[in-house]
Amino acid sequence: LTLTLSFYLMIPLRLYSENRKRYELEKENKTLIEVEEMKTNFLQLVTHDLKTPVAKIQGLTEHLKRSLADKLLPKDLELMNHIFSANEDLNQFITSLLELTKLDNQGICVKLQSKDLNQLLETIVIKHRFAAQAKQILVKTEFEPLFPIRMDSELISKVLSNLIDNAIKYSPENTVVCLITREVDEYIEVIIQDEGIGIPQADMQNLFSRFYRVKNDTTIKVKGTGLGLYLSRYFIEAHQGTITVDSIPDKGTRFTIRLRMNLQDTDLVQPGLRILPFNKVSETKGNTNYA
Repeated sequence: LTLTLSFYLMIPLRLYSENRKRYELEKENKTLIEVEEMKTNFLQLVTHDLKTPVAKIQGLTEHLKRSLADKLLPKDLELMNHIFSANEDLNQFITSLLELTKLDNQGICVKLQSKDLNQLLETIVIKHRFAAQAKQILVKTEFEPLFPIRMDSELISKVLSNLIDNAIKYSPENTVVCLITREVDEYIEVIIQDEGIGIPQADMQNLFSRFYRVKNDTTIKVKGTGLGLYLSRYFIEAHQGTITVDSIPDKGTRFTIRLRMNLQDTDLVQPGLRILPFNKVSETKGNTNYA
């Protein structure tokens, strides 16, 4: 009789305990969602409000440099260039945060159009020519003749521009950044290879993580958001493509992008694909078979 009573008494106690745990989990989850929404709204508000004054500073600095070019002393011109450069870094940071909050809230729409990848790369190289010349870095192109492929040129441009910018920033003076395009099976490969500082093996697994930056004596001097590679992988995988990295410390780094040649709207989840951000880190390679 005692055992029977104990059994029947334990049932409501167990149900009460399970319901209480479920309630606490739901409450905790609701709180986390509210905190996440507050954080996102705050970031959107702050970054949006910062965009206008930053643009004004940039415009005024450019105007002063042009209008006072013959009156500025070398030290004044150098100071003006520092202001312009710092403002550029801030603008890039704000843009990355806006992009990130937009992705977190809305996902992304991939709008496929037929584009010439080689022409796209040539346009991007021109934009980075001044930065390369300032460090006497030769940007070498080895483009295989290619047929146009379907892609979202705006998203792919952001990826390529970020990788070329990184290759220049993290390479010493008098080195070479090599850009290669080629057809491999059903894919187009784009390779961005530099002779820079390289990436330690310990950092490879986190390289595409949100806000992650490799920390050493060189990278600490270079401004960055830690979002460039995260967003790059996001945009490439939205095209059903891949991005991998090979690196040897003190010798250089090579990023390889593979894009499908025959990508169609039907290959996406739906035309105008909406993909939610991911937290999982893609596997990267540590191949050391190149010089």
